[in-house]
Amino acid sequence: MATVQNAIDRAVERSNLNDPTLIATDELIAYVSLYEQNAYLAAARGNPNYFGREASSAIRQTYGGTWDLNATPGGIAAVSRVEVEGIQGTLTSIAVGDEVSLVDIRHPEHGMTPRAYLRNRVLHPYNSELSSSAANYVSTLKVWYSHLPPKRTATTDTLDLPDEHLGLVSLPLAKILAVRDQRPEEATVLDAEYQLHFATFILALSVYDEGTIRSLEAIPASSHKPSST
Repeated sequence: MATVQNAIDRAVERSNLNDPTLIATDELIAYVSLYEQNAYLAAARGNPNYFGREASSAIRQTYGGTWDLNATPGGIAAVSRVEVEGIQGTLTSIAVGDEVSLVDIRHPEHGMTPRAYLRNRVLHPYNSELSSSAANYVSTLKVWYSHLPPKRTATTDTLDLPDEHLGLVSLPLAKILAVRDQRPEEATVLDAEYQLHFATFILALSVYDEGTIRSLEAIPASSHKPSST
């Protein structure tokens, strides 16, 4: 996997006119982090399985508690599925492995019990559907999600983005360098190349699990091509 510095170097190498000193190192790192996260957010929308992961939540200590997914497992772009993984005490209507329906708090009637809803990356049980008393409740969940890389803070940080998609980071960064140096004609060429890389990325999302059985409501990978900046 490439580092933040590798992405910067690749952007600088696009032109012998590029001068990385035009941009502060901290700002370059922030751009790399932004573009990497943009790729993962596009993947989460297009095909959450592509960068999909699964992990356990933290252990809920009280029946009225919540699960902070931002802390554990953390690094979540989108939640795909939630199941019961651990139970404190005894629950007659819920078993380990049961799916927890994720509902919009505005329309909870569209989900099957037991239900939960997300607010600011915190998972809340809907009413008391994940507990029966203070001593009997769901304590742990298993979460399937699309990964979101952390914010990068150093040039030595290793990127999560596979090397074959590094152009999604280096090309828009090269465009920033060209714009800062007032070379708009070069920025146009970089834009076109970025769109080609992004189209390939979207294609990779759509064919990655082509043989997977899906419901008729499944939405195909987006063909939206965002600006390279």
